[in-house]
Amino acid sequence: MWLENADTFTKDEAEELLSQISENTGLKDWTVSSYYDYVNTGLSVSNYAAYIVLAGILFLAAALVIYSIFYISVGQKVAEFGQLRTIGASKKQIYKIVLKQGYILASPGILIGSIVGTIISYCLQSKGWSVFAFAVSLCGASLFGILLVYISVRKPARIAANVSPIAALKNQVETINYRSHKRHRITPAYLAKISFFRNRKKSVLTILSMGLCGIIFFFAASYQSSFNAESMARYWDIRHGDFKISVDLENDSENLDAVLRKEYFSDLNRNIATMDGVRNVFTYATLPAGFSTSNDVADETLLMGYNEKDMDSLTTAIVSGNITENTELIVSDPDRVYDVYHWKPQIGDTVTFNLKNHSGKTITKTFKIGAITSSNDGMGGYIFRMPEKMMHELVGYDCTYAIEVQTEPESIQEAENKIRSLIAGNDEVSLQTLQDFTKEHQEDNQAGFTLAYIISAILWVFAVINQINLTVTNLLSQKQEMGTLKSIGMTNKQLEQSFMIEGLFNTGISLFMTIIIGIPGGYMIGTFLEKAGMSTGFVFPTRAFLLFVTVMLLLEVLMTILLIHSWKKQSVIEIMRN
Repeated sequence: MWLENADTFTKDEAEELLSQISENTGLKDWTVSSYYDYVNTGLSVSNYAAYIVLAGILFLAAALVIYSIFYISVGQKVAEFGQLRTIGASKKQIYKIVLKQGYILASPGILIGSIVGTIISYCLQSKGWSVFAFAVSLCGASLFGILLVYISVRKPARIAANVSPIAALKNQVETINYRSHKRHRITPAYLAKISFFRNRKKSVLTILSMGLCGIIFFFAASYQSSFNAESMARYWDIRHGDFKISVDLENDSENLDAVLRKEYFSDLNRNIATMDGVRNVFTYATLPAGFSTSNDVADETLLMGYNEKDMDSLTTAIVSGNITENTELIVSDPDRVYDVYHWKPQIGDTVTFNLKNHSGKTITKTFKIGAITSSNDGMGGYIFRMPEKMMHELVGYDCTYAIEVQTEPESIQEAENKIRSLIAGNDEVSLQTLQDFTKEHQEDNQAGFTLAYIISAILWVFAVINQINLTVTNLLSQKQEMGTLKSIGMTNKQLEQSFMIEGLFNTGISLFMTIIIGIPGGYMIGTFLEKAGMSTGFVFPTRAFLLFVTVMLLLEVLMTILLIHSWKKQSVIEIMRN
């Protein structure tokens, strides 16, 4: 019985209502389905861990951007802060000015981000949206944003507060004493090295930002390149054949039971097996059943049949027990069984099934659990497996619900046409090809690819902003020094080389990080996909990686050329004066 507006009831409310109904109708033997256990199940630890890691990555990336922006801002306003100090402003007041700047800039961003996020969440899942959830999200985003701004701006604010009036008049926060480098020949490469170590902390943070972007991008690219939709189709949908003819297992138990008792596949199997070009036909059996255990767990399920073709995958997935000729029942995925039913199946436990035989009469039979397998046993998401032959003997009819047809490669199209003509007019069965299943899995996983690339794109934008900030900061802080060097003979070409080498050095280290961490991580992703039946193994994303390297290098070169070009229009005196 399905309760009207069941999603508005808690499990206790549903049990109370069903108790009243049972008293009025005299029905005593009833249980509440696992629906309420499912909908009330919270997120697992792994889900929370994934969300925390993702939030932490984005938090760090955003913090680097905010830090860089305010670092530049403070560097450009040294004179202003010094003037404020000369007329009596304290360090604490300067510190507060910079912090308030950050909060003023962050407030509209937090509000806009919360509104956009709410709209997106409503579009994705309108039933889960509520005013209360919006209020909680807004408060959480506000606290998160304020904390982010405080952590990011605190260091630049301290720098601003510690600026002395004398330093402000000189407009130099940091200069290089070239006398300490007199034993080295001043070359563009050596100048790039000096510049890197002058602002070591910020350079390292920028490199980490770009490296993180590269690693996430490589993971996303490895996921897409290693994913194989055909392997997934072979693992989950059509393990052996080129075509699959089946009834819909989503039918309610009464309809499915009635369809199975027609034994439609008995004749169809024989007709297809004699076709020219057909190499083999594989059968799949099931029975709708109600089950109950000794600890009062009861529900409706599908009992899946296995035969010789399934033995390799079942044997590989054994967690406990053994599969022999005398095995009566196999239970799959014990962790999920416990999550749903709070029942831990053990070898030797008994399970009682209520099934309908060929004449429609309900029979009750108890079976002993002989083996327990993991969820990767190749038999789908249902809990129980039983020898197909035993199932046929139990109910007295052929309970095949699907057959797979394996053909010769040159006969695929001809066989498909013949099979379609055989099942024409029967609305209870459907024909799907390997290509159909492959296309479905490719489309289903496209959202995952898109999400991974969006995350890497966001991080890439942060990384580019940080790299631009670093380059601009170095240019602004070295203008007088570069002017001095130009006055004693340094050419524009050498100046370009110096900044180009520095930028390419930062980019090169980031790419090195991507390779060192990305390749092992990508290999792990490929191995995970292979175990989940979604891949044949790790495939190096050559095109994506080369594209990423090219874009990063070209961006750095282009950015440096544009910034240096602005200097060429200025004379040495203008550069030193500005």
